[in-house]
Amino acid sequence: MKKIHLILAFTFLILGACSTQTPDTKNPDIFNSWSKSLKDTPNEITIIANGLIQSPDNPVISVSSVLPEFGDYKSARMSVNELEIPENIQHPIRYKTFSHTNSNFDKAKLLFGRNMNLLISNGVKNARTSAETAPYIPQIINMKISGSDIASESINLNKDLVIRWNMDKSNAKPVVVIVTGQLSPKSEIISIVKETPDNGEIIITKSDLEKIPANSSASITVSRGNQEILNMDGKNVKVSAVTYSANIGLKFIR
Repeated sequence: MKKIHLILAFTFLILGACSTQTPDTKNPDIFNSWSKSLKDTPNEITIIANGLIQSPDNPVISVSSVLPEFGDYKSARMSVNELEIPENIQHPIRYKTFSHTNSNFDKAKLLFGRNMNLLISNGVKNARTSAETAPYIPQIINMKISGSDIASESINLNKDLVIRWNMDKSNAKPVVVIVTGQLSPKSEIISIVKETPDNGEIIITKSDLEKIPANSSASITVSRGNQEILNMDGKNVKVSAVTYSANIGLKFIR
């Protein structure tokens, strides 16, 4: 379970997924946008798809799981939407990464935009999600930005910043948009965090951008996800899914 938390923490740390912060503040749990007051459970499954705006069709997809309450986990078969997640013979945590160079990459992309069909089988009995309780995993998100000069990798702070993405009509949870600026490696990270319905567009106004100094390094991230508790064979399993798209290495100008 700790490994899954570290994977998530590392994922969002890279992209600056935090509110305005100084070195003394903590990054918030982004899943608070998609879940409230979930029961605590040692059983967790995490599904992530991340990608840069420059390569929207080639995200990196990872599936992590730890299910200590499901008996002899080393001998169990596990699949998510018919995608097999192999066992780790040295550790009860399963972790599998898929990129465009993997033979199962196209199958891994089919995890998204569907309800989750989870099967855990220990050879004696099966635990699986039901159609009524299967959580929805949103479509992989791809971002587009207008109002910025991507060729020169600059964003004009004197103009509204329009951020667009592929809309997922089946996603009832909000999209989280994070714009960050940092003048130097030792200076404060200034972030604008917005939650918005999954309608494909948000405008970050120039007044929102006023607090970011010119010549700051910039990053933009859009993400959507879901987090729910499933009951399988009398045991609770926390399922966390997130997909995000990032544009990093930019600069704010005036």
